[in-house]
Amino acid sequence: MKTKFRLILTAALAVVFTLPACAWGRLGHDAVAAIAEKHLTPRAKANIERYLGNHSIVYYASWMDWVREMPAYKHSSRWHASDVDSLGVYYTSKKRDGVEGLKKTLENLRHHKELTDSAVADNIKLFVHIVGDMHCPGHAFYTGYDQKHIKFKLNGKNAQVHDFWDNWVLDQHPWQYKEYADQLDRYTEKEIAEIQKGTPEEWATESGKAITKTYGWFENGREYNKSESYSRILGGEKIAHERIVRAGYRLARLLNEVFDY
Repeated sequence: MKTKFRLILTAALAVVFTLPACAWGRLGHDAVAAIAEKHLTPRAKANIERYLGNHSIVYYASWMDWVREMPAYKHSSRWHASDVDSLGVYYTSKKRDGVEGLKKTLENLRHHKELTDSAVADNIKLFVHIVGDMHCPGHAFYTGYDQKHIKFKLNGKNAQVHDFWDNWVLDQHPWQYKEYADQLDRYTEKEIAEIQKGTPEEWATESGKAITKTYGWFENGREYNKSESYSRILGGEKIAHERIVRAGYRLARLLNEVFDY
Protein backbone atom coordinates (compact mmCIF):
# COMPACT_ATOMS: atom_id res chain seq x y z
CA MET A 1 0.00 0.00 0.00
CA LYS A 2 2.83 2.38 0.93
CA THR A 3 4.62 1.56 -2.31
CA LYS A 4 1.48 2.34 -4.30
CA PHE A 5 1.09 5.65 -2.46
CA ARG A 6 4.72 6.60 -3.15
CA LEU A 7 4.26 5.84 -6.84
CA ILE A 8 1.14 8.01 -7.00
CA LEU A 9 2.89 10.84 -5.14
CA THR A 10 5.93 10.64 -7.40
CA ALA A 11 3.76 10.76 -10.50
CA ALA A 12 1.83 13.73 -9.14
CA LEU A 13 5.01 15.64 -8.35
CA ALA A 14 6.38 14.90 -11.78
CA VAL A 15 3.32 16.49 -13.35
CA VAL A 16 3.56 19.55 -11.10
CA PHE A 17 7.23 20.20 -11.77
CA THR A 18 6.99 19.74 -15.52
CA LEU A 19 4.15 22.20 -15.99
CA PRO A 20 5.17 25.21 -18.09
CA ALA A 21 5.64 28.61 -16.50
CA CYS A 22 2.70 30.91 -17.01
CA ALA A 23 2.34 34.67 -16.95
CA TRP A 24 1.45 35.92 -13.48
CA GLY A 25 1.22 32.35 -12.20
CA ARG A 26 -2.20 30.96 -11.33
CA LEU A 27 -2.85 33.72 -8.77
CA GLY A 28 -2.43 36.52 -11.30
CA HIS A 29 -4.62 34.86 -13.91
CA ASP A 30 -7.29 34.22 -11.28
CA ALA A 31 -7.14 37.88 -10.26
CA VAL A 32 -7.56 39.05 -13.87
CA ALA A 33 -10.58 36.79 -14.32
CA ALA A 34 -12.07 37.79 -10.95
CA ILE A 35 -11.84 41.50 -11.80
CA ALA A 36 -13.43 40.84 -15.18
CA GLU A 37 -16.20 38.79 -13.58
CA LYS A 38 -17.12 41.72 -11.32
CA HIS A 39 -17.77 43.80 -14.43
CA LEU A 40 -19.71 41.28 -16.49
CA THR A 41 -23.36 42.06 -17.02
CA PRO A 42 -25.73 39.53 -15.40
CA ARG A 43 -26.78 38.24 -18.83
CA ALA A 44 -23.21 37.88 -20.08
CA LYS A 45 -22.16 36.09 -16.91
CA ALA A 46 -25.09 33.67 -17.10
CA ASN A 47 -24.52 32.90 -20.78
CA ILE A 48 -20.80 32.31 -20.27
CA GLU A 49 -21.31 30.03 -17.28
CA ARG A 50 -23.88 28.02 -19.20
CA TYR A 51 -21.14 27.10 -21.68
CA LEU A 52 -18.64 26.47 -18.88
CA GLY A 53 -20.79 23.91 -17.11
CA ASN A 54 -21.85 26.37 -14.41
CA HIS A 55 -18.23 27.26 -13.63
CA SER A 56 -16.98 30.84 -13.52
CA ILE A 57 -14.24 32.20 -15.77
CA VAL A 58 -11.93 32.16 -12.72
CA TYR A 59 -12.19 28.37 -12.59
CA TYR A 60 -10.62 28.12 -16.05
CA ALA A 61 -8.25 31.11 -15.93
CA SER A 62 -5.11 28.92 -16.15
CA TRP A 63 -6.60 26.07 -18.20
CA MET A 64 -4.69 27.10 -21.31
CA ASP A 65 -1.37 26.39 -19.57
CA TRP A 66 -2.44 22.84 -18.73
CA VAL A 67 -3.49 21.90 -22.27
CA ARG A 68 -0.83 23.67 -24.34
CA GLU A 69 1.09 20.47 -25.09
CA MET A 70 -1.97 18.37 -25.92
CA PRO A 71 -2.30 17.70 -29.67
CA ALA A 72 -5.73 19.34 -29.94
CA TYR A 73 -4.40 22.58 -28.42
CA LYS A 74 -0.79 22.57 -29.63
CA HIS A 75 -1.55 25.49 -31.95
CA SER A 76 -2.26 27.67 -28.91
CA SER A 77 1.27 27.31 -27.52
CA ARG A 78 2.45 30.34 -29.54
CA TRP A 79 -0.40 32.49 -28.24
CA HIS A 80 1.02 32.95 -24.74
CA ALA A 81 3.33 35.83 -25.68
CA SER A 82 3.99 38.52 -28.26
CA ASP A 83 7.11 40.02 -29.80
CA VAL A 84 8.05 43.68 -29.45
CA ASP A 85 10.88 45.77 -30.84
CA SER A 86 13.57 47.58 -28.83
CA LEU A 87 11.10 50.38 -28.04
CA GLY A 88 8.48 47.94 -26.81
CA VAL A 89 6.23 48.24 -29.85
CA TYR A 90 4.37 45.08 -30.85
CA TYR A 91 5.00 43.48 -34.22
CA THR A 92 3.60 40.37 -35.91
CA SER A 93 5.81 37.32 -35.49
CA LYS A 94 5.72 33.72 -36.71
CA LYS A 95 7.39 32.56 -33.49
CA ARG A 96 4.76 33.76 -31.02
CA ASP A 97 1.76 35.99 -31.33
CA GLY A 98 -0.72 36.54 -28.53
CA VAL A 99 -2.47 39.21 -30.59
CA GLU A 100 -3.23 36.63 -33.26
CA GLY A 101 -4.57 34.25 -30.61
CA LEU A 102 -6.77 36.91 -29.08
CA LYS A 103 -8.21 37.92 -32.43
CA LYS A 104 -8.87 34.36 -33.57
CA THR A 105 -10.57 33.26 -30.36
CA LEU A 106 -12.57 36.50 -30.20
CA GLU A 107 -13.73 36.02 -33.78
CA ASN A 108 -14.80 32.48 -32.92
CA LEU A 109 -16.72 33.77 -29.93
CA ARG A 110 -18.45 36.43 -31.99
CA HIS A 111 -19.82 33.54 -34.08
CA HIS A 112 -20.41 31.25 -31.11
CA LYS A 113 -23.98 30.44 -32.11
CA GLU A 114 -22.56 28.62 -35.12
CA LEU A 115 -20.26 26.45 -32.97
CA THR A 116 -20.83 23.45 -30.74
CA ASP A 117 -21.14 24.16 -27.03
CA SER A 118 -17.81 22.45 -26.33
CA ALA A 119 -16.05 24.57 -28.98
CA VAL A 120 -17.50 27.72 -27.44
CA ALA A 121 -16.32 26.62 -23.98
CA ASP A 122 -12.79 25.98 -25.26
CA ASN A 123 -12.62 29.38 -26.92
CA ILE A 124 -13.81 31.12 -23.77
CA LYS A 125 -11.12 29.35 -21.72
CA LEU A 126 -8.41 30.22 -24.24
CA PHE A 127 -9.58 33.81 -24.57
CA VAL A 128 -9.62 34.49 -20.82
CA HIS A 129 -6.03 33.28 -20.50
CA ILE A 130 -4.71 35.04 -23.59
CA VAL A 131 -5.95 38.42 -22.38
CA GLY A 132 -4.14 37.84 -19.09
CA ASP A 133 -0.92 36.77 -20.83
CA MET A 134 -1.00 39.74 -23.18
CA HIS A 135 -0.91 42.16 -20.25
CA CYS A 136 2.09 40.56 -18.55
CA PRO A 137 5.38 42.44 -19.25
CA GLY A 138 7.22 39.13 -19.01
CA HIS A 139 5.29 37.92 -22.05
CA ALA A 140 6.43 40.77 -24.27
CA PHE A 141 9.67 39.50 -25.86
CA TYR A 142 12.42 41.52 -27.50
CA THR A 143 15.11 39.36 -29.09
CA GLY A 144 17.87 41.64 -27.81
CA TYR A 145 16.81 41.09 -24.21
CA ASP A 146 16.83 37.39 -23.32
CA GLN A 147 14.53 37.26 -20.29
CA LYS A 148 15.04 33.61 -19.46
CA HIS A 149 18.84 33.75 -19.52
CA ILE A 150 19.42 36.87 -17.43
CA LYS A 151 19.93 35.20 -14.06
CA PHE A 152 20.64 36.87 -10.72
CA LYS A 153 19.82 36.67 -7.02
CA LEU A 154 17.15 38.57 -5.12
CA ASN A 155 17.32 38.36 -1.33
CA GLY A 156 19.74 35.47 -1.73
CA LYS A 157 17.41 33.45 -3.96
CA ASN A 158 17.98 32.53 -7.60
CA ALA A 159 15.82 34.42 -10.09
CA GLN A 160 15.60 35.37 -13.74
CA VAL A 161 13.65 38.10 -15.53
CA HIS A 162 10.80 35.98 -16.88
CA ASP A 163 10.31 34.33 -13.50
CA PHE A 164 10.37 37.78 -11.85
CA TRP A 165 7.10 38.68 -13.59
CA ASP A 166 5.53 35.26 -13.21
CA ASN A 167 6.17 34.90 -9.50
CA TRP A 168 8.17 37.48 -7.56
CA VAL A 169 6.01 40.55 -8.13
CA LEU A 170 2.87 38.84 -6.78
CA ASP A 171 4.57 37.27 -3.78
CA GLN A 172 4.63 40.30 -1.47
CA HIS A 173 1.08 40.10 -0.10
CA PRO A 174 -0.61 37.07 1.53
CA TRP A 175 -3.65 37.70 -0.66
CA GLN A 176 -5.84 35.25 -2.53
CA TYR A 177 -7.31 36.19 -5.90
CA LYS A 178 -10.50 37.66 -4.40
CA GLU A 179 -8.43 39.98 -2.23
CA TYR A 180 -6.41 41.05 -5.26
CA ALA A 181 -9.65 41.85 -7.05
CA ASP A 182 -10.95 43.83 -4.08
CA GLN A 183 -7.71 45.77 -3.66
CA LEU A 184 -7.06 46.55 -7.34
CA ASP A 185 -10.58 47.11 -8.67
CA ARG A 186 -10.97 50.68 -7.40
CA TYR A 187 -11.33 52.77 -10.53
CA THR A 188 -14.34 54.95 -11.32
CA GLU A 189 -16.74 54.01 -14.11
CA LYS A 190 -15.31 56.83 -16.22
CA GLU A 191 -11.74 55.63 -15.65
CA ILE A 192 -12.72 52.03 -16.43
CA ALA A 193 -14.36 53.07 -19.71
CA GLU A 194 -11.16 54.88 -20.70
CA ILE A 195 -8.96 51.88 -19.80
CA GLN A 196 -11.20 49.55 -21.81
CA LYS A 197 -10.48 51.42 -25.03
CA GLY A 198 -7.87 50.33 -27.52
CA THR A 199 -6.87 47.40 -29.69
CA PRO A 200 -5.01 44.15 -28.94
CA GLU A 201 -1.98 45.58 -30.74
CA GLU A 202 -2.01 48.63 -28.48
CA TRP A 203 -2.40 46.47 -25.37
CA ALA A 204 0.56 44.28 -26.39
CA THR A 205 2.61 47.44 -26.93
CA GLU A 206 1.69 48.64 -23.44
CA SER A 207 3.24 45.47 -22.01
CA GLY A 208 6.27 45.94 -24.26
CA LYS A 209 6.80 49.48 -23.05
CA ALA A 210 6.29 48.36 -19.45
CA ILE A 211 9.15 45.87 -19.67
CA THR A 212 11.47 48.23 -21.55
CA LYS A 213 11.33 50.47 -18.47
CA THR A 214 12.92 47.64 -16.50
CA TYR A 215 15.72 46.65 -18.89
CA GLY A 216 18.33 48.24 -16.64
CA TRP A 217 17.05 46.67 -13.44
CA PHE A 218 18.85 43.34 -13.73
CA GLU A 219 22.40 42.31 -14.56
CA ASN A 220 23.29 38.72 -15.37
CA GLY A 221 25.16 37.05 -12.48
CA ARG A 222 24.53 39.92 -10.06
CA GLU A 223 23.50 39.31 -6.45
CA TYR A 224 21.29 42.11 -5.17
CA ASN A 225 21.15 42.98 -1.48
CA LYS A 226 17.87 43.40 0.42
CA SER A 227 17.49 47.09 -0.35
CA GLU A 228 18.23 46.57 -4.05
CA SER A 229 15.98 43.52 -4.20
CA TYR A 230 12.96 45.18 -2.66
CA SER A 231 13.31 48.32 -4.75
CA ARG A 232 13.04 46.14 -7.85
CA ILE A 233 10.28 43.92 -6.48
CA LEU A 234 8.14 46.87 -5.38
CA GLY A 235 8.72 48.64 -8.69
CA GLY A 236 7.68 45.51 -10.57
CA GLU A 237 4.70 44.99 -8.29
CA LYS A 238 3.35 48.46 -9.11
CA ILE A 239 3.58 47.74 -12.83
CA ALA A 240 2.08 44.26 -12.42
CA HIS A 241 -0.92 45.48 -10.44
CA GLU A 242 -1.73 48.08 -13.07
CA ARG A 243 -1.43 45.53 -15.86
CA ILE A 244 -3.65 43.00 -14.05
CA VAL A 245 -6.48 45.44 -13.44
CA ARG A 246 -6.31 46.69 -17.03
CA ALA A 247 -6.50 43.11 -18.29
CA GLY A 248 -9.56 42.46 -16.13
CA TYR A 249 -11.45 45.52 -17.36
CA ARG A 250 -10.65 44.81 -21.00
CA LEU A 251 -11.58 41.15 -20.69
CA ALA A 252 -14.95 42.18 -19.23
CA ARG A 253 -15.59 44.63 -22.07
CA LEU A 254 -14.99 42.05 -24.79
CA LEU A 255 -16.95 39.26 -23.08
CA ASN A 256 -19.88 41.62 -22.53
CA GLU A 257 -19.82 42.58 -26.20
CA VAL A 258 -20.19 38.93 -27.17
CA PHE A 259 -22.42 37.42 -24.51
CA ASP A 260 -24.73 40.19 -23.29
CA TYR A 261 -27.81 39.15 -25.24
